[in-house]
Amino acid sequence: FLGQGSVFYTYLNDGQPVIAAVNMEGEEIWAVEGALLGAVSRQGTRLAAVQGNRLTVYDSLGYILWETPLPFEIKSVMFNPQNFNRILVYGNTEGAKENLYYFDMAEDLLWKRRIGDESIFTFTGNGQHIVTSSWRHYKDDFSRMILLDQDGVELISWEVAMRVERLLISGQPLYVIVSGDDGYIDLINLESMLGVTGINGNDAPALPIYNPVSTIRRIAESGIRLFFADEAANLVPVTRSVIHTENPIQTAIDELIRGPAWGSALFRTIPTEAVDVEVIFTPENGRLYLDLSPELAQLSGATQSIAALQSLLLTVSSFPEVAEIYLTVSGKPIEVFGDGISLEQPLSPQRWERPLFIPIRSGERYHLLIREAEELIAGDLSLEMFIDTVLRFSRDLHLVPTDLRVIDLHITPEQVQINLGRSFRNLFPEDGGEKERLRAALVLDALFMTVFENHRPQRVEILLENETWLPPAGYPSLNRFFRQPYYINPE
Repeated sequence: FLGQGSVFYTYLNDGQPVIAAVNMEGEEIWAVEGALLGAVSRQGTRLAAVQGNRLTVYDSLGYILWETPLPFEIKSVMFNPQNFNRILVYGNTEGAKENLYYFDMAEDLLWKRRIGDESIFTFTGNGQHIVTSSWRHYKDDFSRMILLDQDGVELISWEVAMRVERLLISGQPLYVIVSGDDGYIDLINLESMLGVTGINGNDAPALPIYNPVSTIRRIAESGIRLFFADEAANLVPVTRSVIHTENPIQTAIDELIRGPAWGSALFRTIPTEAVDVEVIFTPENGRLYLDLSPELAQLSGATQSIAALQSLLLTVSSFPEVAEIYLTVSGKPIEVFGDGISLEQPLSPQRWERPLFIPIRSGERYHLLIREAEELIAGDLSLEMFIDTVLRFSRDLHLVPTDLRVIDLHITPEQVQINLGRSFRNLFPEDGGEKERLRAALVLDALFMTVFENHRPQRVEILLENETWLPPAGYPSLNRFFRQPYYINPE
């Protein structure tokens, strides 16, 4: 930074980091022990130092301007190129909490939001936008790119067919440079993309906010159930159609490793670096052996380890023929998985005795989550309480009126009638578009599937104060017959 006549750098002294400033003759001007140099502002007037979860900002003479702790270990920081009073701070949280913070020099937190773990980011040249990139959570060798405005609001997102390793600012206001692990370098013109409304940054239409439960059979294909993580680290069941194979369990594991579909707002649970899982199944006794690569068995991070293990177990447990599960490495059973998860083998399949289908939101999309009733309800495990619990979670998403409750149920072995208040009609506005119809389908799927799986009637019907009601044209029906197989959150 010639304007300041200084060079800033970090070196190690007996294993401890030291931030130093030297003049153009190489003479040390000042030094600070115990921290790493995280970033320098464009004109060299501000420095950001990182020590674990603590951020400290210095001026060019080494005086502390302000400092603050963050709720995560800081991975990277960056000053706004046009406003050195503002700084982005990022860290991995392995969960639902925000991991990207934007401060100004007055130590005010302007905003915070969550982006994908192991993300990289940069400002645009004019300092008005932020570009983030992450490939860790998506299938194949694609990276997800997101453009944020200066208020942290997502403007557009799109994908590039490479694992993006570097994001670099350019001299042009709305150009960024992308380099991948395949050796290619791309120059992205964001100016042309800002006029596009599609979620993928091109002329393709945005994906629907929800994929309703389906019972349509596809010739020569079967549906396998996979489990991927949402923003809150819930494991969400997804049905993926695959060609019939002689080893469907191996196919399911391979698809789990591939990761979620683009645009699903879900995240992979198994890092792409740990891709080797061999399936050995003996149908005579129902024993399933999953022989893991050492990298997968030795994952770091408690949250990541739990998600990987649970997604593996839930995926293979969806096959009813599996009775016992063994996790091995090189054919030998392991006692610990990942970051300290003790195993007592054989492991039992993880299946729900009283499943509740809970609507959730991840990003701009909705999904159905399966939860065990006893995890959500203390005491009364009646069908009426199950339905009321589903409605309660729907109210949390502002999908149903706040005053909606179950009036009563009419139950026979063949049919269940759910009697609700008339405010349920607010879920079906006359002038509603696709989003309103899909939100209605989400709530109806949650109600119908909860009843079907806990009572197994032939038919379920929803009444409004003991009267039948026909929703406006285009909305799903308020009665449904039970059909097998069904596909939840189908891709």
